[in-house]
This record gives sequence, C-alpha cells and structure tokens, in this order.
Amino acid sequence: MTFSHRNQPSLAFTLVELLVVIAIIAILAALLLPTLGKSKATALQMQCLGQNKQLTLALQMYAQENSDVLPWPNWGPRFQGWLYTPTNGGPPEPSNPGQTVYAGGTLWPYLKDDKVYWCPADYTNTSYFAQRQQKLSSYIMNGGVMGYYMRPPTANTHKLSAMNPSAYTNWEPSDQPPYIPALVFNDAASYPMDEEGPSRRHNSGCNVSAFDGHAQLLKFSKFQQEQLDTPGLLWCDPDSPSGTGGQLGRECRLWESSSAPQ
Repeated sequence: MTFSHRNQPSLAFTLVELLVVIAIIAILAALLLPTLGKSKATALQMQCLGQNKQLTLALQMYAQENSDVLPWPNWGPRFQGWLYTPTNGGPPEPSNPGQTVYAGGTLWPYLKDDKVYWCPADYTNTSYFAQRQQKLSSYIMNGGVMGYYMRPPTANTHKLSAMNPSAYTNWEPSDQPPYIPALVFNDAASYPMDEEGPSRRHNSGCNVSAFDGHAQLLKFSKFQQEQLDTPGLLWCDPDSPSGTGGQLGRECRLWESSSAPQ
C-alpha cells in the first residue's frame, strides 16, 4: 500500500511569513535599543557618582590625618597636590602602569586605584582629549580650598572645618567646545566659572562631591545657577564675602603675609 504526501501541510516558512518575522524583530529592536542605551548611560553615571564619593571621602581622611588641613588642589604648576606631583612645571604624563604617577598625589594612599580618577564616560580617543594638558583625571578640585589666589607662592589651604560642608569640592569640567580643553585641563583645579563646565557627559546633569562627604548628580540648570551665586556652593572661599577670594584671591586670609600676585 502506498501513501500520498501531496495533501500534508508544508513545515517551511513562506517568503511572506519570513518577511513578517524579520519586520517584527526589527520593530522590537527599535523599541529596545533606546532603553538599553539609556540603561547603559545610567550605569556609567552611577559608577562615576560612586567615584566622586570615594574622592571626597579620601579628602576627609586626608584632613583627619593632617590637622584638618585640606590637600593642595594642584592649582598651578607647583607643589604636590591631590592628584599628582608636578614635573617640569606641569602635570606629569600618564605612565604605564598609571599608579607610578598617581602615587605622587596626596590622595593616592586613601584610594590606591587609578580607575577612581576616571569617569567611565570620559573617552580618551577623541580629538578634545588630545588637547588636554592634564590627562590624569576626569575630575578637578575646587580652587576655593586655597581662595582662588592667582599665583600662590606656597601650598596654603583652608581647614576642612572652615569650608561650607555643602559646598562642592570636586566636579567634572567640560571637555567639549565651546570650552577650551587645553585651558580647562591645564592642571587639576578650577575656578567654578562658566568657561570651565559643567561636563555634559551625563544626560541630565553633572556629578559633584561635597566637603561633607556626599556626592550627587547636579542638574545642569542648578550647576549653572551656582556658577552665578557669590557666595554659593561653588564659589566657596570662606574668607571673602563673595566667596570668590576677591580680585585675584587677595581677600583670602591664607595669603595675608604673601606679596600680592601680579
């Protein structure tokens, strides 16, 4: 006896069915990819926030072991600071392994991980990164710890207890036009001026850390408002009514015995 297979249904996809499946997959991918991209961006921002937290806790530990005095912010071309010891009148070049350079910074004993200094969304393969003079960190320290004095002859800094606890000690400066990376990243400290930030690496704001040990994502609009507030949480020299240190930092009492900068 023979059987005919002529009337049995085919198990293969037709061309139309295959095209429908491909179209459905493409639609699902289009719906999911933005969500996945947003999740990745959020994860990078949270990792960066955690590193800001580690930096400010290291700063507190340093002050505890140094009579409450804050570390030098690497303002200018002289004096060992939080990030590095200058070489040849400027920031040292990154080395491999990087720890040999970071060990010259005063916060290194409390961190001992060079990854803490880098925002994971700060990419080194851009033309803007190549313009930086300081290529050791995504973060800078607020020059308010030394009163924004123009040309400091010594490494004088305020005590931690003198600073507004809520004021911001570290943040991510901008590395994109119209800002000038060669000026923003000339050392590891900064004025909180509009020309020097905030970074736009994270979609909704800029990560900052404060003298009281907390870190937060500060909305761009809030950061920019603080750049105008004198005194405020960015302009935070404790000796001057404006928080700016006065013209060239001359109102900061750290420099009363120093000759006025030119």
